Amino acid sequence: MSVIHKKRLVDKFSEPTSLNELGHLLVRHLNNHKKWNKKRTTNNDKVAGLCWKLYSRKVGASHYAPIGKSTNFWNADRYPAWTGRLWLRMKSQGDFWVSDLFDDSCTYIGTGGGGDYDSPWTAVYEKWHTIHKQNNYNKKPDYPEPRLYSWSYTIWQEDWPLIQKNFEEEFVFHKLAGETKKSVKHVFHWQDPKLDKLDSEWLKNV
Repeated sequence: MSVIHKKRLVDKFSEPTSLNELGHLLVRHLNNHKKWNKKRTTNNDKVAGLCWKLYSRKVGASHYAPIGKSTNFWNADRYPAWTGRLWLRMKSQGDFWVSDLFDDSCTYIGTGGGGDYDSPWTAVYEKWHTIHKQNNYNKKPDYPEPRLYSWSYTIWQEDWPLIQKNFEEEFVFHKLAGETKKSVKHVFHWQDPKLDKLDSEWLKNV
């Protein structure tokens, strides 16, 4: 990822100061990604949900690295990061790999792909596919298919200096309060509130 990609994001959405703000920025980025232009759609409401569970720790830059740094598969330098797993639920499907939407996000997905992966939407996903199987895959349930994806996920701390600054200040505060955590957990959970209600109603009635 380059300085140019970061500048484009910040110019378009403004620089986030917290991981929660970065999560909301990512939702807007995915909804408005240039990949959708091929479908010539004006619908900017394609993401149904985005969640992550991340931990602060140093990560080797084997496959991807902070802006301006180099990767090295055999002897990777380690940099502070927030790393863990990301879950994504989509309303729309394009003629491209969903993972392509992250190519210029200045965040990095790793192993994973389509499927539940113990997501926040396991209940509706398993119910939908159970009914589909009971119908011998000839008839889909009368409810939109939950399009779920998940990957290992990394955000380099130095790529987002305002977030890093606030994070470090909070870490020092907890340390002064006597909390000796080596790693700090962060959970982000965003879902279209309308869909959340629809999921609940559908699960009650099937």
